[in-house]
Amino acid sequence: MFRWLYPNYPGGRVAFGLFLLRLMFGLGFMVHGYPKIIDIGSFAAMAGLPMPLAALAAGTEFIGGGLLVIGLLTPLVNIAVVIEMLVAIIKVHLHQSFTKGWELAALYLVVNLAIFFTSPGSFSIDALLSKPKSAAK
Repeated sequence: MFRWLYPNYPGGRVAFGLFLLRLMFGLGFMVHGYPKIIDIGSFAAMAGLPMPLAALAAGTEFIGGGLLVIGLLTPLVNIAVVIEMLVAIIKVHLHQSFTKGWELAALYLVVNLAIFFTSPGSFSIDALLSKPKSAAK
């Protein structure tokens, strides 16, 4: 699917490491996104975002987190997460201290970039969809 971006999906121990990274990242993102989806209005008010942007952020976290767990559309989700985390750091957390504000958003940003630059690994749906079709006999 994304052969132009990832000509080779790493296998073996590297693939398992990337799977663990995607799993924890995705589940953590889903846990943070779920309450925002449940109460979009409160999230929008707290973050100072218009409702459509709050819904986009909540969906990126919850749905995007799930897509990262299974490794589907990974680079597209990565781009959405980079944008969301930069907005979160700048708009919501930057005035707070590192450990009491923007540390977690920065961690999500950097882990997300690591996944983007390395690929989701061979234990992903993206890798399965990228396998070359075998020649028909």
